[in-house]
Amino acid sequence: MAQTYVWFIAENTSEASSEQVDNSESETDTQMDGLPLISKADLNEANGQDGNPAYVAVFGYVYDVTDIDEWENGEHNGAQAGTDASSFFIESPHAIDTLEGLEQVGVYNDWEVSDDLLAEFNNENEELPNLVAVRGIVYDVTDEEAWPNGEHNGISAGSDATDNFENDSPHEDDLLSTLKIVGKHVDYVFSEDELANFDGKDGNPAYIAVNGTVYDVTNFGAWADGEHQDMVTAGTDATDLFESESPHNTEFLEAVPLAGRFE
Repeated sequence: MAQTYVWFIAENTSEASSEQVDNSESETDTQMDGLPLISKADLNEANGQDGNPAYVAVFGYVYDVTDIDEWENGEHNGAQAGTDASSFFIESPHAIDTLEGLEQVGVYNDWEVSDDLLAEFNNENEELPNLVAVRGIVYDVTDEEAWPNGEHNGISAGSDATDNFENDSPHEDDLLSTLKIVGKHVDYVFSEDELANFDGKDGNPAYIAVNGTVYDVTNFGAWADGEHQDMVTAGTDATDLFESESPHNTEFLEAVPLAGRFE
C-alpha cells in the first residue's frame, strides 16, 4: 500500500503550544558528545527573530550563528535560522568551510533523512560525513575504525543497512550502540510489531503513526511515559484519534519530528 507524507500547517496555536517541549528537560538531562540534545521544537524557537538566538542544525550538530553578520535577522542566502540547514550546505559545499569556528551548542538527532538524501553521504564526497541507516535511525560512521573508507563487512555508507544487521551476527548491534545518532530515516517503513517497540516506556522513544506517517513524540510533555490523556498509547496507530471529533487535530504535528512511515 503506497503511502505519502502529510504535512500540516499550524492554525490552532493553542493546541500546538500545549504540546511544546519542556526545553530545560530536553537540553540538560540528555547529553551526547558532551553537548545537550536539541529537539526540533527547541531548534524552531531559535530563529533569530524577536530577540531569540539564531541556531542552525547541520549534519546532526547545532551551531550558534547569532552574532554572525552573514546571518543577520536569522537568514543567510535563503537559509533560515531555527531550521535544519543541511540541504543548504550540501548544495553549497563551499559553505561547509564557514562552519569552522562556529560554536557548537548541541546535537540534533531529529534530522529528517530521506532515501535520496542518505545516498549523498557516501565516501565519494570528502566534504560530507559518512552516514548509514539501520531500523529507521541514521548513524554517523565517518571516524569509526570499523568503517574505513565508509565500508564495513560489505555495507556501504549512504545506504540503509537494516537487512545486513538483521541477518549478520549479533555483535553488529553492539557496534550500533557505539555510533553517534544524527537523525531519522524517514523513508523507513515500520511494521506494526516494530512500532510497538517505541512505546515510551522503560527508556524507549515514543512514536505514533498518523495517516501512514510515524512521528516521534518522545520529548513532548503531554506524552510522558508513552501515554496521552488516557486516550492513546505510544507505539500504536493513532490515526483514529486525530480524525475523531476530539480536541486533537493534526495541526500540532508540524512541530513533531518525522520518524518514518507506517503501512
